[in-house]
Amino acid sequence: MPGVLCSRADRPEYADPFWLPGKNHFYEPANVVDGVSRIWRQPHLWCSATEAEPWLELRWDAPRTFTTILLYLDPDLSMELPSSHAHRWDEHHKFALRAGMPPQLMRRFRLEVPGPEGWHTVARCEENWQRLVRLDTGKPVTAPAVRLVCEETWGDERAHLFEMRVYHWENQPSFPGTPGDETAGSDRSKQTSIG
Repeated sequence: MPGVLCSRADRPEYADPFWLPGKNHFYEPANVVDGVSRIWRQPHLWCSATEAEPWLELRWDAPRTFTTILLYLDPDLSMELPSSHAHRWDEHHKFALRAGMPPQLMRRFRLEVPGPEGWHTVARCEENWQRLVRLDTGKPVTAPAVRLVCEETWGDERAHLFEMRVYHWENQPSFPGTPGDETAGSDRSKQTSIG
């Protein structure tokens, strides 16, 4: 599990995962490219150390061209959700709902690529509330690496990420709730392409 949701009669509490840097592989960076975007038999999750702006870098042997990054974030998939069958709950299934956003969900973050003068931002997201976030660069970017920098979560000291996918699409497909989806309306994360 990426963390533990401990419930009491009056309120739930989220506890960070038991994590020893360098001692286990449960939350290491390699998990974001293992092909699994949820908890399945192990966390399949990157969990950063506690630092001001944690970052995760993908680096390739040769420069790659991309236009889109898909991020699968952690909105606390292990959280118990109320069902429509509340009348059949056992006493031990009753819990207090968590108020607010999951603390480990990334709220503000940016994508950077290296250039002659150091790292520069190619896309950013403000006020995120989604699990699946699509960041478009606005134009094709060619770089030997890409870095995701978490500027803020909804309260946790660590950044959490299940998966990071890098794409180059000539014709950008639309995903529900992302820029380009005309049915989504205006109630979505504020995403900005820089370029």
